[in-house]
Amino acid sequence: MCIRDRYWRLNVMTIDVPPLRNRSGDIRLLATDILERLRIRDPDLPARVIEESTLRLLDAYRWPGNVRELENAIHRAAVVAGGAIGPEHLPADLRSAQAAPSDTAGLPAFSHRVAPLELLERIYVEWVVDRAGGDIERAAESLDIPPAAVRAVLSRGPSITDSSGRG
Repeated sequence: MCIRDRYWRLNVMTIDVPPLRNRSGDIRLLATDILERLRIRDPDLPARVIEESTLRLLDAYRWPGNVRELENAIHRAAVVAGGAIGPEHLPADLRSAQAAPSDTAGLPAFSHRVAPLELLERIYVEWVVDRAGGDIERAAESLDIPPAAVRAVLSRGPSITDSSGRG
């Protein structure tokens, strides 16, 4: 079975789940749920709770690895923590994220943060739609993706060309 056929078999219903960095309100719930699931699997796990300062740090992080990265960070911290998971139990790159410069420095300003790959994708899809005369169906065909995927990319915040003054 080819990949395209698999895609259409699985794409009966599309559920759009925004990246974790855009759902900071979910991070606390996910982190405590992940810890609870870890404790169910391993009752001898020393970590019991996540300190408030750690939850604030988790909220502030951008999560480029999405939920999988959060799971790995909580799992690691739960193994090394003695009782409560503190900031010192988190991976070093996560702890130092507060001091790191923004990875969107020098890019057009948006009402929300945009990951560089998403930015490039958005610019490219807008360009293809423009070349297709605004016809999303034709643009989707040239990109070899479903029109719904084109619409999903275009629905992520304001237009790149409009915000930069080029369009």
